[in-house]
Amino acid sequence: MGTENGFFVDGVLHKLDQVTFHIPPSNWLSPWRFTSNDNRLEMVFVPHQERIDRQNLFFHVFTRRQVFGFFSGKAQLDDGSIVEFHNLTGFAERSKMIN
Repeated sequence: MGTENGFFVDGVLHKLDQVTFHIPPSNWLSPWRFTSNDNRLEMVFVPHQERIDRQNLFFHVFTRRQVFGFFSGKAQLDDGSIVEFHNLTGFAERSKMIN
């Protein structure tokens, strides 16, 4: 079983439900917000670099945008306790296939 929406604290996976990326449409290098519908995640992502990869596969065009930067915010663990984090290095990406 896999998950896209979760985080590890002390080796334990804490799974979130739906996570929404609030991306500024006009400038992907502006700060982003991430929230979860179960109210367990509030996070800001401050990008510093973007990578765009495009591939043509026969009649399909695949585009992937990766943005690298720093995450800060808070998350609620399964036991209800809150962890705060500041300037964790990471990346976010968005993929799209056009037929």
